[in-house]
Amino acid sequence: MTAITQYLVHQQKVDPSRLVMGVPVYGRSFLGVDGPGKAFSGHAGDVNGIFEYRDLPRPGTEEVVDECCGAAWCYGEDGGWVSYDTPAVVRQKGRFVKERGLGGLFFWTGSSDAKEEDRSLIVAGHRVLNGEQQC
Repeated sequence: MTAITQYLVHQQKVDPSRLVMGVPVYGRSFLGVDGPGKAFSGHAGDVNGIFEYRDLPRPGTEEVVDECCGAAWCYGEDGGWVSYDTPAVVRQKGRFVKERGLGGLFFWTGSSDAKEEDRSLIVAGHRVLNGEQQC
């Protein structure tokens, strides 16, 4: 959200409705750390430390959502520290998009989304952008 805010402030010739905000439908793994902003020693998961969103949180971990900074993660077991978006984070992004008149959200990649409706990032984004969910 900060990058888009900076872009709108410094590139005022851009129509906000032409900008879209991304939602990663995957998590990034960092081994050897227990939180954000720390040096890491490697990755777990697939290529480049990727875990499909539908496989998160990792078994044996607890999911943490920090609504203050708009981020979520799990820590421990086989993935190390894994950062990713959750439905709560997507709702936050959706409200940001609506408040600033942006063009919408895009998801990379939909095939990695959770099958459960209450856990789906795409469903959360659709609902908030269409006024179907306020929380």
